[in-house]
Amino acid sequence: MVAAAIAATGPVPSQRFANGYSWLRSSRHPEFGVPDKDRKRVADARKMLLDAWRLNASTTSSTYGKDDILTLSWHLDLFSSDIDAQDVVEAIHEKILERCKRLAKYESLTNFRDALNAGFADDRDCGTSAYVLLRFVRCERQLPKDREVGVRTEFRKRAHDSFLNGLRDHLSFADGSDSRFDPCELAFCLEGLLHIRPDAVDDAMASRVFTLIYQAQEHSAGWRPQTPLTTSHRGEVLYPIGVETGTSVLCSLSLLDKRTVKRRSAALGHTHFRLIEKYWHWLRPRRVMLALPKGRELAGWRSERLGGQVLHIWENSQILEFLLLFHDYLKRHIAGELLELSELDVYPPEVSGSWEEIEQKFEPIKEADAPKFYQEIGQKFVQPRLEGSKSGLWSMLLYGPPGTGKTTTAKNVANALSLPLIRVTVSDFLADGNFRMERRAKLLFEVLRRQLMSVVLFDELDQLVLDRDSEMFRTADSVFQLLTPGMLTKIADLHDSKSVIFILATNYEDRIDSAIKRSGRVDVLYLCLQPDLARRKEVIAQTLKAFGAPANGRHLELAARNSVFLSHSDIKRVCGLVKQCTPDLCELLDREPRDIQFPAYLERYKAKSSAQGLQRELKGLARLAAESMVPGNVGQPRFVARFGQLVKELEDAGATFFGDYPGDGLEEGQLNKLKKVSRSSE
Repeated sequence: MVAAAIAATGPVPSQRFANGYSWLRSSRHPEFGVPDKDRKRVADARKMLLDAWRLNASTTSSTYGKDDILTLSWHLDLFSSDIDAQDVVEAIHEKILERCKRLAKYESLTNFRDALNAGFADDRDCGTSAYVLLRFVRCERQLPKDREVGVRTEFRKRAHDSFLNGLRDHLSFADGSDSRFDPCELAFCLEGLLHIRPDAVDDAMASRVFTLIYQAQEHSAGWRPQTPLTTSHRGEVLYPIGVETGTSVLCSLSLLDKRTVKRRSAALGHTHFRLIEKYWHWLRPRRVMLALPKGRELAGWRSERLGGQVLHIWENSQILEFLLLFHDYLKRHIAGELLELSELDVYPPEVSGSWEEIEQKFEPIKEADAPKFYQEIGQKFVQPRLEGSKSGLWSMLLYGPPGTGKTTTAKNVANALSLPLIRVTVSDFLADGNFRMERRAKLLFEVLRRQLMSVVLFDELDQLVLDRDSEMFRTADSVFQLLTPGMLTKIADLHDSKSVIFILATNYEDRIDSAIKRSGRVDVLYLCLQPDLARRKEVIAQTLKAFGAPANGRHLELAARNSVFLSHSDIKRVCGLVKQCTPDLCELLDREPRDIQFPAYLERYKAKSSAQGLQRELKGLARLAAESMVPGNVGQPRFVARFGQLVKELEDAGATFFGDYPGDGLEEGQLNKLKKVSRSSE
């Protein structure tokens, strides 16, 4: 009882192990404001339990007996996140594995259920309720994945069959108005199946179960279980309590919400949240305040079966457990409702490999000494969150030419963290018209701050955050001029909320107000470029290999040089047209149109020659062009020649930055060769 009460107040719910709920990484318990002396009492009780375990190497319950799975599961919840108690956690794991081995031997479901008696007191038998098996499964699924895989597979098969039979029985009882129908058993069996084989529960079956449970609330809003948990030889019967059903329903909703859906309205949790609301409306009036000596008061909930003014610690610990889950799920529900009402585009996470695999596939630069922004994103954004660290950054600005994978990068971050991607564009701010743009912006940022954890992509919002010193800002519509200062505050507030990772993507970094790029709004800026020569060569070879065509060395080298300024997808598409490494492929790659607008760079430089982001972008493109030049006095790739002409025009306009900064600019020899390339070489 004490273990359950303390475990219900664990500080980091994502580290809770045996309650079955699917916590988000961002989940946090509310602040309770517990006085220091009460915190000390909890710490002392926790130490008492830990000392008792180390002394006896087991648990003993006057209700259930020795090392029963219920008490073990509460201890597992209590000590799993305690570094100093890992010896106890390992001992509990061993006991659970030992019980798995015993249960895996039974072919008969009757014998399997009887075997759950192990641990109960001699005068008690396991009842027919699925709740005991459910608690066991919650514990088993948290064992290290590589421990006794064969034995646990057999155990899961037996447990799956037991849950499935129970589910079918009570569905048939409900259809036939059988008095044996117990909606609580439906809840326990559904959750058990979702833990073991979520694919075995389709949406139609889950909806049927939730509908029956909801209908049962017409007769008993508090879900009074009717199937025994344990029985004694003296005729005593112990039942689960209704709040354990509420907790199980919340666990099932959280597990079902992990399924990929495009819109919140399609999620089962959204449709059936009324179940939990109705139970909460029944539970709330049962709260009582008891007067204590010295003017103190004690808040709690009356027993659902006994009533009166007595507060039972055990039952209140389970209500507290439910309320913590309800608090978290209610925040998810509100966030989902707001997101759907906003009509923003939401992309559910897709299955992807590790970040190292993503990095290897999408990193555009292969050169050893060159900066690698995928590697940096992994170090600063992805890995800290996967490891549970609080050191991860919250915002980035991706800039560079069109077609350099800025949107793909945002999707990769979301997929690696198993988070949805929310895409925000200028049209989302204009949805209610120009004159309501500020109001719409306030609402959208409030929606984003309410999200528990997502990746947000602000795609091409240049007009909304224009540089206030630029000519574009001075000639812009007055609505956009008024919006820019407000956007600065909204982005800063979103950063401070630490509710989402947000990414600003633009093709024109030099047009964005410098205040947006300051620390506290954007943590880091990344230049996105097309693949370098080594990476393009790799992409071409891999693509042709998929078609069964060998990559000719001489033609492969020329094809890689001719594909300068093309994206991964464009290179793969062109290779798919020819399907072999020939002069025709080299010619097609050379003639393929580029997304880069070369004349625009000259105009942008003239408008804002001091823009450091623009200078970095041009130097990066210059390096790509320089490494793609064909050695010797031969014709050059046509877009290398075009960029060579742009370099000459920029220098005529006063640009001197191409050779700046050792390791960042071009070597003098490379720069001269690039400038000598003329349009006649196309």
